[in-house]
Amino acid sequence: MEPFVFFLPGRLSIQKLSQFLPAESGFRISVEKGEAEEGCLLETFENEVFQAAKILLQTGQLLALFDLQTGQLHEQQAASGWKLAGDLEEGPVSRLLADISKLRAFLPVAKVKIKRESGQLLDDEGRPWSVFMHSPSAGPARSRRSAAPSPCAAIHKLTAN
Repeated sequence: MEPFVFFLPGRLSIQKLSQFLPAESGFRISVEKGEAEEGCLLETFENEVFQAAKILLQTGQLLALFDLQTGQLHEQQAASGWKLAGDLEEGPVSRLLADISKLRAFLPVAKVKIKRESGQLLDDEGRPWSVFMHSPSAGPARSRRSAAPSPCAAIHKLTAN
C-alpha cells in the first residue's frame, strides 16, 4: 500500500484527535515531537505545480512533493542551487516535476516553517495499526519571486528587511 497524506485543519491537534477515539476501543495515539524547520514553497512562473494539484516544499536538502489528488507524499534529496527538474538527480520527485515542467524554473514563492511529528495509532497491546506524519505548524509567508542561486537563501534575504 502506498503511503498517503491527510491535510487536517491547523486547529485540530493530536490531543483533540485523540478525543475522537472511543475509550472502549483501546486505541491511543503515540507521537514523537519534531523540530521546526524553515523551508520554502516552490512554484513555476505559470503556477504549474498548483495547476497539477501538487505542493512542492524544500527544507534544507529535502524536497517534498504533496499530491493533493491522491494524498501521496514523495520525497527526495536535492543539491543546493537546482532550478529545473533536469538539474535534480533521478528520483521520485524529479520524475514528477519533469512531467509538470521541463523548461520552467521552480522558484521560491513563500517562506514556510514546518514542524513534522511522527506518530502511531496503537492498540491496547501497543501494536501499531497506522503510522503517520503530522505537521502542526506552517508559518506565514511572503509571496515574492527571486532568481537567486539558492531558493531558501533568496527567501531569507527578501524577508530580512
